[in-house]
Amino acid sequence: MSVQLQEVVARTLAPYRLRETLTPDKHLEPLLYQILAEVLLKYQSQQPFNEQLNICPRVPLVYNRDNGDAAERHSPSRPTIPNNANKTKELSSTGPINATGICGEGGDMLRQLIYNDLIARGKTEAVAKEWGAVAAEFERVCGQKESYTRADITAFLAHLRKRGLIQNTIDKDLKAIRLLAQIQGWQFPKLSMRRVSPDEIRRTILSKDTIGSMITLGRQGLLSNTELCYLALATTYGLRRVEMARLNPSSFPNEHHLMVDTAKGGSRTTHLIPPQIAPYLAYFRHYEADSLTHMFHRIARKSGLSTEAGYGWHSIRRSLATELILSEASTLNVLRFMRWSEASTRGEFGMLPIYAKKDQERIDSEIFKIHPFLPFWGETTN
Repeated sequence: MSVQLQEVVARTLAPYRLRETLTPDKHLEPLLYQILAEVLLKYQSQQPFNEQLNICPRVPLVYNRDNGDAAERHSPSRPTIPNNANKTKELSSTGPINATGICGEGGDMLRQLIYNDLIARGKTEAVAKEWGAVAAEFERVCGQKESYTRADITAFLAHLRKRGLIQNTIDKDLKAIRLLAQIQGWQFPKLSMRRVSPDEIRRTILSKDTIGSMITLGRQGLLSNTELCYLALATTYGLRRVEMARLNPSSFPNEHHLMVDTAKGGSRTTHLIPPQIAPYLAYFRHYEADSLTHMFHRIARKSGLSTEAGYGWHSIRRSLATELILSEASTLNVLRFMRWSEASTRGEFGMLPIYAKKDQERIDSEIFKIHPFLPFWGETTN
């Protein structure tokens, strides 16, 4: 590490008596120290230091020499840092320290723990953000602690019920808290939760006529070229949101094929591109999952639809699956066309998915003959 970086860190952390704690040759991993130093130097070069960074004096992270774990040490007072004009400014101590050592709003610490764990294990950005948001809400309700008790969990459950969430959503949120328990090393309490009735599970679906109307109005100029592109992908292949978020220009190796990185354990699938939608795919641009959610609701509003909570791209996927089954398509072909994993089909089909050769181009060709939405995209040019 350069002398300049060391001086920046030493001068910055001096008011907190952390200079010895954070030396790279002692009790903190050198990589973490390097990251911290580079962050500080970046901000130092842009604006006066104490105007740009808000380092939290309330909960500075120190290294526990006894067991090697990160520990909290509460400062007895709120220190000040001289600015470039030799004045002093009292730092805020209202927020928890986050992964970069910068104070943030309440909930940042647990959010960062969950986010980092999921990203490190290869989960998608969308999932990491969603579960991180649950952890942040949990921290706002129960506070920032190294471990939590049954009383904390029940307090959070009461909070979720007061929000009017259905049991299925509550169960999903608790998965994030169970992961937090694993990360922090505390025991998640056993809770007797009531079963979710089938009526409580909301699986939203759009009708064939509704989707046909969206396509027709979009082709008449109501939607942008990019919106038409994603609507074509969703209605043709029943792409999940995460599958659309994984698409990039290399997913279109030529004008006849689309490569989809399948979600939920499935293998990469190379689909045929039917001529009806090929012109619209030329306007492809990559979007992250959150932006795709906003795009769906924008398309729905432009089409005159009032979509309640729970509606999204998956509503189109459910409709496509329903219409294909009603068209008496081969169930195994439908499962493979819509990219369900082989493991998920074994219960009903036994070893058949393993022994029956998967010919994706043939499957696509057969599905396109009876596809419920392709006719709305126009006639074939062949």
